[in-house]
Amino acid sequence: MKKTDVAMIILIATVSVMVAFFATRAVLGTPSQETVKVKSIDRIDETITPPDAAIFNKDAINPAIKVELNNGSAAASEPTPPASDTTTPTGDAATQTGNGTGTESTGSGPTGDGS
Repeated sequence: MKKTDVAMIILIATVSVMVAFFATRAVLGTPSQETVKVKSIDRIDETITPPDAAIFNKDAINPAIKVELNNGSAAASEPTPPASDTTTPTGDAATQTGNGTGTESTGSGPTGDGS
């Protein structure tokens, strides 16, 4: 590399840095030296207030209980348990596989070998 090539690279780099500096200042502007007031939060109180007795009492509405409205009267009933996924095996025992708990896998696994 000749001396003129090195000098040209240094000149281009210097001009590029100066152009980038002034372009950035033109777009973003200069940083402001003004002070800004910021709100601060209040200290959290460590005491716990008791819940409102009008809402949280023994006679309050329980959303877990099913309520049926029939001709203006409300009848509450206990929630029904979810249906069980286990089934009782039926049919010929020779044609059944597994232990009847419903946890057997009949599809092919990630290897495709039936596991």
